[in-house]
Amino acid sequence: MDPVVRYGIKARYDGECGLCGAPVKVGERIFQLPKKRTGPQGRWVCAPCRWPDPDRVIDLDFVIRKGEQRIAKGPSYTPSMAEIDLIVTAFGYLEPLDQDELVVLKMLRDAQLTRQSPTMGRAKTAVIVRAMLRAKE
Repeated sequence: MDPVVRYGIKARYDGECGLCGAPVKVGERIFQLPKKRTGPQGRWVCAPCRWPDPDRVIDLDFVIRKGEQRIAKGPSYTPSMAEIDLIVTAFGYLEPLDQDELVVLKMLRDAQLTRQSPTMGRAKTAVIVRAMLRAKE
């Protein structure tokens, strides 16, 4: 395994994680994802995105930030099971749900039953972000 993938480097400038959009300050450890996960362009991510962190806080702000990041820079969004559970719970507080939100909610409930995260394109990710912003109000 490439040392930059395994051990990372210290960030040389302020930026954001390529997956979740979390702010990264100069000197913080960042990691390059393996080529098989990103394609030829590579992607620099924060430590919790590179190595799963069970103590990471998954809240509405995190889901919104990650969704917006995936809409802006990524072709797809594959939420973790913790994110799916939070999204389904947040959808429960929304009234009324439009047709797009109902489709996404059904897909996420099916994912909860099968315990397999679906991969969603930008349109469905935008529906989730819009609903999470409404739930946050």
